[in-house]
Amino acid sequence: METGLSSSLPPTMPKAPTARTTTFARTTKFKAAGAGAGTKGKGKNTGNGNGNARWIYKTEAMKKYHLTAAELEGVPILATEPNPHDPAGPPATKYLEREVLKASQALGAALVKQEVDQYMPWLAMEHGATILRTKAVEKYKVKTWQLDRIKPVSEDTNPHNARGPKMRYYNVADVKALCTAFNIPLPVAPPRKPRASTSKAATAAASAEAAPAPATPAKKKAAAAPRAKRAAPSYSYDDDDYYQDGIFDGMSGQDAAEKFAELTGIVGPAMSYWQ
Repeated sequence: METGLSSSLPPTMPKAPTARTTTFARTTKFKAAGAGAGTKGKGKNTGNGNGNARWIYKTEAMKKYHLTAAELEGVPILATEPNPHDPAGPPATKYLEREVLKASQALGAALVKQEVDQYMPWLAMEHGATILRTKAVEKYKVKTWQLDRIKPVSEDTNPHNARGPKMRYYNVADVKALCTAFNIPLPVAPPRKPRASTSKAATAAASAEAAPAPATPAKKKAAAAPRAKRAAPSYSYDDDDYYQDGIFDGMSGQDAAEKFAELTGIVGPAMSYWQ
């Protein structure tokens, strides 16, 4: 039974439809994959207040950048931890990879003189033509650790792998100077094909070579003599030469039909007629 109060209330308006949202649980496998941000072993994200910079072990730094232990002494140590391969041995040393790269470029500064960009000190000023890092390795046969001794002039995001290493460009002059410092022979350019000369003398000489040889008196006499016109053949249906000889010439209709059937295996109406 409805009361007067309930009947006086306005009817309830239907609620507006809301978009359906689905919440996916973050699985343990996804957490493990995201913890390293797509890195393997060395160079993981530290997350220790260093801007999530990549770190590298001492032995890996020496191998990758061809540095000695003495050359790594000036690099600030990021952290030390028990050696995972030999807990009883000396501790493992970690460095920020960017600091190791700075040490490698400091060694290269004595080999190749570069003008450093005052606004971006990790880059060099661009002078002349540039070349991509992979192209420089392919063309000039330099090693990657040798290219790490000089500074690039620009860095771009890799369009094929945005989370991977950046694309680095170098001055071609710096790469050539690096090859000279490491006694790497420079590639020899292929010889250029000679361009066709457009001078008037060259054009006249080419025209003279292409001109036909002067005609001899015998050729002139033969050219001046009138040519005899060939008479057109005048065949008619009455001429015997108009018709060509065939294998059925001189045969009767029955003989021709039998010959045709013998040659082709086809029995035509004429053969049926004679049969």
